[in-house]
Amino acid sequence: MVPHALAMESDFGADRVWRVDFKLPETAKALSDRIAARLAPLGISRGRDQASGGADVGAIIAAQNLAIIDLQQDGSRYFDLHHTPDDTLSMIDKAQLRQNVAAWTAVLAEVTNYEGELALGTKP
Repeated sequence: MVPHALAMESDFGADRVWRVDFKLPETAKALSDRIAARLAPLGISRGRDQASGGADVGAIIAAQNLAIIDLQQDGSRYFDLHHTPDDTLSMIDKAQLRQNVAAWTAVLAEVTNYEGELALGTKP
């Protein structure tokens, strides 16, 4: 298995991101602080919960004890369209999707340019 450094998942529609949670090593606190600062202008607050990933990345997180960043999306309207005939890109709120993409872009820019270590250590 190719080693990974970080797990993230986006599988809850396209509504806006409202909170960010982290599971990073203590040595990466500056990274989480920078990410939280970049997300604040997008209306995204820093959560207090430990990030846990999602169903699609759960197995690789468990296998490699990965660092995790969760961008929590507003899911209040997710099941209004999910798996219905109206579940099409034309039904997506463009402003919410832009905010979502901007959040992912900001996080990935910070992670890509981070020179520290993200490894959490050996598997628990």
